[in-house]
Parts: sequence; structure tokens; C-alpha cells
Amino acid sequence: TDVPTSCIGLPDYELCRAIRGCGPNDPECCGGVLLCIAQLLDYPRRQYLFEKSVKGPFCVAPFIRILLTVVIPWVAGQLENLVTLDGRDRPHDERLHLRLMIRCVRSVRACLTPVV
Repeated sequence: TDVPTSCIGLPDYELCRAIRGCGPNDPECCGGVLLCIAQLLDYPRRQYLFEKSVKGPFCVAPFIRILLTVVIPWVAGQLENLVTLDGRDRPHDERLHLRLMIRCVRSVRACLTPVV
């Protein structure tokens, strides 16, 4: 369908036209504003567009937040503990625990390293 006739009167379309200074019958002008897209697409395509647009904020963002608030501070704390304490300052059980933790880190690193 024709963009100017389908989108005329929509607030974001009118604002875009006023800012860009488009003519009243310009088919290329501001056809990509949100309300105009909603007028031009049928329901299944609008639903697909909606699902794709909210996937990032609601699916990826929580994992990034957990990574930034839990995993990275924990790893930083573990690295700080490894660097600041000398091996002679630890009792024998703690040194054994450290060796096991280093083995675990090496195993995880080996599993997560891409095969070249």
C-alpha cells in the first residue's frame, strides 16, 4: 500500500515529515516509523517483529546482569585471593583446596577453549 495515504495523521509519521521536510506525496519519506509500520504490516508480521524486538531486552539482559553482578565479582575475588596470599601463609588443607581449584579452573578453561 501507499505510505502517505496509510500513515497520514499518525503522530510519529507527521513529526518525522515535519523534521525532514518531506513533501505530502513522497512515498520514500518516513515509511519506517513505528506506527506506520504497524499500519502497513499484517498481524503475523507485526507479531514476528514484536517477538524479535523484545528478545534482546527480556532474554539476553537478565543473563548479562547475572554475569555482571555475580560471576565477574566472584571471579575477581578468587583471583585476588590467589594473588594476595602467599602459599606459605596457608595451612596444608587450604593449599590442597587451592590446588583442586586450580585444576578445576584449568579443566573449565580447556572445555571452553575453542578447538582450533
